[in-house]
Amino acid sequence: KSKGVGVFGNDAKESGIPADAWRFYIFYNRPEKSDTQFLWNDFQEKYNGELIGNLGNLVNRTLTFVSRYYEGKIPQGKIDEENKKTQLDNATNARDNAQSEYDSKRQVYDQYQSIINKYDN
Repeated sequence: KSKGVGVFGNDAKESGIPADAWRFYIFYNRPEKSDTQFLWNDFQEKYNGELIGNLGNLVNRTLTFVSRYYEGKIPQGKIDEENKKTQLDNATNARDNAQSEYDSKRQVYDQYQSIINKYDN
């Protein structure tokens, strides 16, 4: 940024690429603690392959499932009030465990990067 190198907000806006595409790419790469290298071909590959490909596959599978097993109509869901709190607690615990695991792996990655940077200079 200080060297004037990178893709800045005005560059992203002027590119004509929708803001949601930029949001997806930034979230997908999550450069949380250091800069990341931006390459147009990587942007295109992630957007087309990961977002469009995977999302398209999910939509296609969902529509095929609904068509095959529910005559093309999504049935009204039922809320099991007895299990609602248990399900919410399970989801919260799963989220917390995933975050904790991510934080732990991120710490190891940061330490590795620190060692590499130390000897790379």
